[in-house]
Amino acid sequence: MFKNIFKRKEKEKAMAMNTVNLLAGILVHYPEISTVQYDPATQCLRFSYTIDGTLLGRMETPELFLEREIWQGIQGYHRFNKIYSQITEVEIEHIAPFANVVIRRDLKSFSPREISFILALLSQTIPGFFAIDSLDRRELDDFSMGEETLSVRLENVNNVSGEKEIVAFRDKERVLFYNK
Repeated sequence: MFKNIFKRKEKEKAMAMNTVNLLAGILVHYPEISTVQYDPATQCLRFSYTIDGTLLGRMETPELFLEREIWQGIQGYHRFNKIYSQITEVEIEHIAPFANVVIRRDLKSFSPREISFILALLSQTIPGFFAIDSLDRRELDDFSMGEETLSVRLENVNNVSGEKEIVAFRDKERVLFYNK
């Protein structure tokens, strides 16, 4: 009996560590992402990009425009790459003076390259709108190696489902985690 309890606890700990490693890797590799959350019940990742909300005030119905543009861009990316996603949701949360672009994606069809595409899409939709400085990826020699590492971490989380919802976010130069 105790052996089964111990094995279950070790398995839960390994699942949580796989998830923490994935979320930390995403936040470190993509500093434009302010929070990332994993929901094991829906097998989804939820990304939040903090943007300069004052730029939205210059547009008519900015939330609807951005949601539509981003969603259509992601759908085009999926069609081009023959990706069949189960869940792709885009939402804009306006919290003056900032706004959050929230994207929810299923793990099964998701890849780190999609994050790079979304960052390029956001930068082209409204240039200069990130609340933090974007990273010049050309300066990183190991950027593609980092994407490969994230792909492995994604696969590890994909192969083993956990029970705890984990959220990772930035606080200055730190990455913090909590169980929801």
